[in-house]
Amino acid sequence: MAEGILKARLAEQGAQMVHVKSAGIGAMDGMPASFIGVSVSRMHNVNIMHHRSQQVTKKLMDKSDLVLVMAENHMNYMNEKFPQHAHKVHLLKNYGNDDPPEDPNVFDPIGSDAEIYEEVFLGLEVEMDRITSMLINSSMDKMG
Repeated sequence: MAEGILKARLAEQGAQMVHVKSAGIGAMDGMPASFIGVSVSRMHNVNIMHHRSQQVTKKLMDKSDLVLVMAENHMNYMNEKFPQHAHKVHLLKNYGNDDPPEDPNVFDPIGSDAEIYEEVFLGLEVEMDRITSMLINSSMDKMG
């Protein structure tokens, strides 16, 4: 859902220079988003119907300028597996946040009901709205 929300926000801003991909540390390649995730996202005009999961890889890390993770255990895994890229890895809720939350983890709704998915979606939406302009400004700075 996070990838879909961020892509939607960037598209609304006309930010074609920012590319977004999601990958998991325990994902099976090629799996579709859950039916509930697709449904909840669709209710908010975010289309993730064509999303397919992928495992995070060295190649993906090499190509990435920024890696936003959902939970502290994800960050620990990424920093252990890809120490050369540790400077790119940030917790989503803490990234660029002057007032980071006490709990920086985003709950993984897999296996939950629609109400939980909705709650997670709304939380992700807040975070994506918060970081969209930062990502656009950062990509413009890189372009010179």
